[in-house]
Amino acid sequence: MTAKPASHSKNSFTDKQSISLIENILSKHGRVMPNLSSIDKWPNIDGRVEMQDEQGRLVGPLTVQVKTLPDNHNLKFSCPVSFLSYCEIEPCLLLGVDNSNEKVYWKYFDSTITKTIDFKNNQHKTLYFDAKHYFDKNEKSYLDAWTAIIENNRRRQNGYDELSEAYEKLRQNANELIGAEDESFRNIHLFLDELNKNYDSNFPTAKKFFYSNVWKLGIAYERYESSSVMYTIFPIKWDKNDIQIKRIDKVFVQQAHKTRLGFTGHFHENPIETRPVEYAREVAGSDAQKLVQRKLLSIYGNAVLANEIVFAFMDRFYEQMGFSKPLDEYELKFIFHGFNNYLPVWMNEAYKILRKPGRSNINDQIQRKGYYDPDILWQIKPEERALIKQNVSNNLNSTSVSFTIANSEYDMGVFLEALRYLQDTNTPIKRVYRLPDYSRLDDRPSLVWNQYSISDSKHNIEIVLKNLEEVYNTMIDNNFPGLRDELGLVKEFEELGVYYKFQDIYTNNSFGPTYNTYRLKYHDDTKRSAIRIIGMSEAERYEKKVKDRSNNKSDSPYVRIVSHSTLRFLYSKMPLMTLIYDILEDRLKDYLGK
Repeated sequence: MTAKPASHSKNSFTDKQSISLIENILSKHGRVMPNLSSIDKWPNIDGRVEMQDEQGRLVGPLTVQVKTLPDNHNLKFSCPVSFLSYCEIEPCLLLGVDNSNEKVYWKYFDSTITKTIDFKNNQHKTLYFDAKHYFDKNEKSYLDAWTAIIENNRRRQNGYDELSEAYEKLRQNANELIGAEDESFRNIHLFLDELNKNYDSNFPTAKKFFYSNVWKLGIAYERYESSSVMYTIFPIKWDKNDIQIKRIDKVFVQQAHKTRLGFTGHFHENPIETRPVEYAREVAGSDAQKLVQRKLLSIYGNAVLANEIVFAFMDRFYEQMGFSKPLDEYELKFIFHGFNNYLPVWMNEAYKILRKPGRSNINDQIQRKGYYDPDILWQIKPEERALIKQNVSNNLNSTSVSFTIANSEYDMGVFLEALRYLQDTNTPIKRVYRLPDYSRLDDRPSLVWNQYSISDSKHNIEIVLKNLEEVYNTMIDNNFPGLRDELGLVKEFEELGVYYKFQDIYTNNSFGPTYNTYRLKYHDDTKRSAIRIIGMSEAERYEKKVKDRSNNKSDSPYVRIVSHSTLRFLYSKMPLMTLIYDILEDRLKDYLGK
């Protein structure tokens, strides 16, 4: 009997149909160039797409996985967990193709999003596409959304990309010590094991920010002695075969100082030799502290916090984003349009004016900051603002810009992450807090606290306290997943009792609204919220227990800590985020100081 030649499976034809539909739609829209394979040769991904803007400038790439949906899919898809695991390493778009209706649904995954999905003990996880996240021959809303994702990823990775050349030179110049034996290697291995464990388990956001798409970290040292050390940490990428311990010479160190490749020196102690485990935690923790201080942690996961961030940004830059005034509600598509299209052109026109002879030293500002800052309205005259608006209207679809836009107070990446969460969850973009009433200052001292009535202040603080526990835990899970017990808001059987006080008029900047916090320890396992607002009588009872020493550890509750503070965070632009970062900074400092 003659053997029959192999034929193509039915799935191969279906996959080809799905890829063809995607390529046909994207090509017609003229902004996304697909490079996809219909016959899987690589696990987890089917290729990538490259985006460009309306002027034909490259925006950047996105990795893609394509799956064909059944006719009765109901927006539901059984996703292999291997794909979700891959997205923890490499951000990826999942495209679900509905061939019957010629629609393609999309869902974006990265390490932050996959942390919210419990898939570890499964082979497949049921996922749901958002009915609004699709494209077909007419629907193009995905263009702004994908552009925002790429911009956000690029901002996160810029710091590492700039160092790529320096790291490559290090590899070429290092004596790799292959086969060498030295007693000191034992403590270096301990240090590196603990360093990588801390970055992977305790500080993954810091690793993603400073060492994007990296498998492990290694060490290259110029000096390693019992009482001194000079070294730098270098990344080993997933697709690179490398060793973790290298030796470099003084010449390379001198040359490397001209780059952003940093070296650490200890000249009276070698902490890697004397306390490798503790020192590794300090090194990784110091990077996490930098993100906390700069407010650059991942905030994905809460609608109140996301809206708080978006409205703080829009209240500050509404004119630069193409709006005539701050609003109490926004449509997502108009914010994306403002950010991706209007803002760059507005910046271009504004900086043209500021560069005119006799104006401010704007070029010095750019050189000092390294970016174009939208926070320049104070340097522009009212009549010039009207001219800028007209010029933007005339040049919106024809101006080409190529500069970095940033602001030290409002991080663009955090703003885009907040927008992405609101988009992913289809959450309305509505103002969270009551605004200040400036007319109150007509008969009161010009203090920020006098801009709010007692009723408005109470409304705002109760929103903060109501959401504090959930948002704080989300921030811990996103950024410090291995340290929930160490950095937690409360310990087991504990509760924070919060008592706040407001008055109608404040006359002195030193005496504003205050809040007292009582850390209460109970002796039963009754489930409690981490935060509870208490009244004056209960607060006075706890104060009395502490003052007259009737605070017995066997009592329930036992008052462990009492703190008295001014409610400054409540009057910041982002009160919930400000409070959480204040708490995290203290918790992290305590943890690293153990």
